[in-house]
Amino acid sequence: MGENGFLCPWLEEKYGGSNAGYEYSVIINEELSYVGATGLLAGLHSDIVVPYLHSFGNEEQKNRWLPGCVSGNIITAIAMTEPGTGSDLAAIRATAVRDGNLFLNTDLILSSNSSGPVSWQS
Repeated sequence: MGENGFLCPWLEEKYGGSNAGYEYSVIINEELSYVGATGLLAGLHSDIVVPYLHSFGNEEQKNRWLPGCVSGNIITAIAMTEPGTGSDLAAIRATAVRDGNLFLNTDLILSSNSSGPVSWQS
């Protein structure tokens, strides 16, 4: 999908995107639904998770991660739950404790964007 320009088409060309409008993402997602392509949730990747990195990442982070998000070498996911909250984001009370260079959270629940193996990136 990435080599055809179907991932994050709204991103600027300097990150590998097409600098197209959001309507291109809408069209891509609509066409994927017509053919029943449900393995990768491209809309979750392109239109929900990657915009967080684009909006809140510093330039070094953007240069490191966004080109891979566009090419498909990096597929993003998001997890929004903890024990006792389900999908009720207002009920999340998680905290993290710094331990050297790590932040520890013992209440972590992992959610991924596919049924395949998960790769941790640092």
